[in-house]
Amino acid sequence: MIKHVLSSFVAAVALLVCGSASAQLKYNFIEGGYAFTDIDDIGDGSGVRLGASFSPIRNVFIFGGGKWSSVDFDEIFENAEGDLLTGEIGAGLYFSLSQNFDIVGKAGWNFNEFDFDDIVDSVDSNGVEIEIGVRTLLGSQLELGAFVGWSDLEELDNDDVDFELGDVAVDLYGIFHVNPLLGIGVETTLQDNSSEIGAFLRLHF
Repeated sequence: MIKHVLSSFVAAVALLVCGSASAQLKYNFIEGGYAFTDIDDIGDGSGVRLGASFSPIRNVFIFGGGKWSSVDFDEIFENAEGDLLTGEIGAGLYFSLSQNFDIVGKAGWNFNEFDFDDIVDSVDSNGVEIEIGVRTLLGSQLELGAFVGWSDLEELDNDDVDFELGDVAVDLYGIFHVNPLLGIGVETTLQDNSSEIGAFLRLHF
């Protein structure tokens, strides 16, 4: 009995650490990562992000997430640093054209806030965003995704600063699924006046 329990435990640990089973396109996961951001006419920075997705029924999922970045606003104020906070929440649909290829659509609410420390008042913007794209598996462990999104974020302005974020974005990512539970990924987001590149871990459940 003890040998059976020990052998089962060792097998479970080996699957978690090494893994071998082929990946699947899943919509139940949590993830976290670190990203570098460059925003034209504002500055650049880096920070962490967290996100989650859950599919309560087939072909439907809900998602949410947030990101905090420390930003050098050298394009606006000399020697100025502050924070960029973003958040999103929404729902989506996915349709499988094959076992390893999905078409995905998402719609949600997005929020951005630029905090310029004590220099000027913070600036925020929010609005609806829509994305459509594909997810696919190449082989048994490599997942690739590409999305095009549009948002109607308000122009960011107050009495001291005035600028506008791009309304069209392209998101690209790749994930290597170490095992059915763990994936290691890289991603990039490209807009008219900003770009971002980062890495993340994804845990499926």
